[in-house]
Amino acid sequence: LLPSLYARLAAEAPGITLEILPRPVDDSLARLVAGEIDVAPVVDPPEGRDLFNAPLLEESFVCVMRRDHPLARGRLTPARLVEYPHVAVTAHVGSAGRVEKALAEAGLRRHVPVSVAGFASTFALLAESDLVSIVPGRIARQQAARFGLAVREPPLAIPGYTLSLIWHQRTAHDAAHRWFREQVLACARATEGHRRSR
Repeated sequence: LLPSLYARLAAEAPGITLEILPRPVDDSLARLVAGEIDVAPVVDPPEGRDLFNAPLLEESFVCVMRRDHPLARGRLTPARLVEYPHVAVTAHVGSAGRVEKALAEAGLRRHVPVSVAGFASTFALLAESDLVSIVPGRIARQQAARFGLAVREPPLAIPGYTLSLIWHQRTAHDAAHRWFREQVLACARATEGHRRSR
């Protein structure tokens, strides 16, 4: 969402400063409650704690590897998928857990020699190694051409998820904060509409 959100903000509020913070493990909720951040994207929004949320994006998983990787062609089976080392992405803790649970339920265990916090590092690693990864489909499809990657549907059922935007009640009725949330949600709606029309 960031490129379209920045374009929207630059056009409508050129004086605004947007700061995207890294997420150590996942302290977003504590930082939100403490007033250190304004909004946060989360996979499983918590109930209570004076927090509000709105759905941003519906997401599903795909398998990603370099274009000339052995798994990029031929029948992709669960057994073949776990023959190769994986890179895990910890950007959204809740979504990563869905992958591990699906593999465990299928009686599979993957070897994960590398874990990274962000998707750019993941795609750079995939482009130049035999690593594979199971990541959210939207960002994988957006970046596949740039990094020379193949994107394939997983050979096992991995439940998708809803990415939600959360904020604290102290800012719920603040006009500027509400305007910003509306911009984020509008970008998400435009992205969802573009995805369905393709």
